[in-house]
Amino acid sequence: MAYNKSALRMISGTATYAAAGDGASLAAFNFKDAAGTAIKIPSGALILGGGWNVITAPNSAGNATLQIKVGSTNMTTALLAASALSVMPINAGGNFDALSNAAATGLYLTADANLTWTIGTAALTAGVVHTYCVYVMAATAATI
Repeated sequence: MAYNKSALRMISGTATYAAAGDGASLAAFNFKDAAGTAIKIPSGALILGGGWNVITAPNSAGNATLQIKVGSTNMTTALLAASALSVMPINAGGNFDALSNAAATGLYLTADANLTWTIGTAALTAGVVHTYCVYVMAATAATI
């Protein structure tokens, strides 16, 4: 049996929405690790899925939506479609199945990519959402 370099891996990050911080505008933002650094999924990753957990319920002055995506330049696959805040009450969560949301190119990364969220319709004024993404490093001729 060969050594398996393709073991299951996971990244996680937290999005904090506030009037003066991330979420104060209609834009895309990177999930960040505990040190505040934007988290990246490495090139060669084959994304399997993941999920999110609401720590503090998001709020907005309008009917904001959130969408979780991988990358913005090499891949725009949505892991979570634009969802209304009403589906994100405190201590609630959900899963995303990367395979059923795959773009025509699939969920194999050919370059490092950020895990991002995009705010639509209205800016956010409060909320904390933690998300995670599960992946394996795809096998190549050099790793098998």
